Amino acid sequence: MKKITLLTLFLMLMTTPILLGQTSLISENNSSGISTNNGPAGTASQQLIPIGVATVITHSTTQNIGGTGIACNSGTILDNKFYRVFDLDGAFGINGDFRLSSAEFGIWGGSNTPTTYAITVNAYSTPAGSFPGGVLTLVGSSVYNFVTADAGTVVAVPISGTVPEGEDLVYEIVTLADSNTTWFMGVNSDGQTGPAYITAADCGAPTPTNWTALGVGGFHPVMNIVGKQSSTTVCGAGTPKPIPNTGTGGFPCVGGPTTSAANITDSGVIGTNPGEYSIDNVSINITHTWDSDLEITLISPGGVTWDLSSDNGGAGDNYTNTVFQDGAPSITTGAAPFTGTFQAEQGPMNPAFAGQSILGNWTLSICDDAGGDSGTLLSYCITLSQNPVVPIIVCPSDVTANTDPTQCSAVVNFATPPAI
Repeated sequence: MKKITLLTLFLMLMTTPILLGQTSLISENNSSGISTNNGPAGTASQQLIPIGVATVITHSTTQNIGGTGIACNSGTILDNKFYRVFDLDGAFGINGDFRLSSAEFGIWGGSNTPTTYAITVNAYSTPAGSFPGGVLTLVGSSVYNFVTADAGTVVAVPISGTVPEGEDLVYEIVTLADSNTTWFMGVNSDGQTGPAYITAADCGAPTPTNWTALGVGGFHPVMNIVGKQSSTTVCGAGTPKPIPNTGTGGFPCVGGPTTSAANITDSGVIGTNPGEYSIDNVSINITHTWDSDLEITLISPGGVTWDLSSDNGGAGDNYTNTVFQDGAPSITTGAAPFTGTFQAEQGPMNPAFAGQSILGNWTLSICDDAGGDSGTLLSYCITLSQNPVVPIIVCPSDVTANTDPTQCSAVVNFATPPAI
């Protein structure tokens, strides 16, 4: 068959139907592809599972499904990979780890299959700003089985995984060629806040390619991610600060202490139960000659004090990119400038702060307990992570139904529902 360029084919398809065997990125705009108006992003997930308070990530201005669909096809579906990339921090204000709960996408109204058709949904993390290049790290995957009844709707698929703080989220939908299935991505022309990409070798896109480069940039796929920020990183105020505040220090804390408070605005407690929080890490950067002068402690909003490092490092200088995290080797095993990850000198932090409210100021306090040297607290940050929330499933009791004007004898049994 004579090869047709994508641009020429796109223009032809605006006035002619797709012929079996031709490859195209656009569906025929016909009566079976009727436009549908849908609720806001996240609606499908709320109907699937009780997501409660969650964050919905989307580039779609509306959730409407237009009369046109997009997919590389030859009358039936071919191999496609659809992408959306989300700058979680810069565009959506997610400044911690982001835990996924579900993925949503629109399906063109004319899509159909004889039985079911499997579609794979993947979520990746990637270094900020690197897509469509960069390394993709799979964080979650799920399979959705399409049935014709779902055509023209936005569907939700449960997906689990966590995108680390500072990384972009790449959302991918994968279709494989099936000669019995007609399937197109649900799109609209109502506007978007970020580009869409597709990989479809049969349609001239062997690698992730911006839809605009393929002549279909006026159509915008409805692809949403639902989840929740699962960690919070807050840095201390007022840095840099001198150590000590005045002079060169002396026992027990002459001229000090030097303090910096990281204000946590979330509510909850430190603990191991679902929905409670844990201290993921505390990070510091300090310049100071003669590290063994320093006593460094963490103080909770409730006033509990924990020794991170006291009089360690001898005549060595500085704490450079030092991270305190439970389970790591003790800080007492390290040497100046203590670059790396260590456990607090007094032991694990989370058992020590168990039951403490996270709301308020988490304060780093530094005493210089020997004279003659000084330095600067350059930075201090604390990261808290929320434990996953386990859904609670409550089954109703058996119900007695009235089957006779004078008798109540039938019993309706409720099967145990599957856990989500």
